[in-house]
Amino acid sequence: IHMEVVEGATEKAPSTREGRPNPTWQRAITPDALTLFRFSAMTFNSHRIHYDAPYAENVEKLPALVVQGKLIALQLLETMRRAAPDADLTHFAYRSAQPLYAGRRCTLAVKLGNEGNDARLWAEDEAGAVVQTGSLTLARPIHG
Repeated sequence: IHMEVVEGATEKAPSTREGRPNPTWQRAITPDALTLFRFSAMTFNSHRIHYDAPYAENVEKLPALVVQGKLIALQLLETMRRAAPDADLTHFAYRSAQPLYAGRRCTLAVKLGNEGNDARLWAEDEAGAVVQTGSLTLARPIHG
């Protein structure tokens, strides 16, 4: 699988829930401080905004710990894997749009393309704001 983080503009999910397509599959998660700490350790990410709440809140003036963009991307892929375990991905790209904070519900959505060989993905926070978008290509079509 080819995976990339896209720095420039990519196809975005519409910013309002009303403008988004109905997902083929979706699930919700609520990342917690322990998950963020473990993911930071596993990925050698030493930025304190992901695991040190007093630092994130008092020094960086953030409302809570920040969920790693790579963790959200992996959870989007996990949503796809759970729904279509036999899917063979050939390409995945994602772009973070804004922070997601620990302890807040995140909805992960996958919209399978009409031909079944690609998908749009997005993650939204509990207020409905898109925090990350993604796209993937499949080696062969599947149907949701």
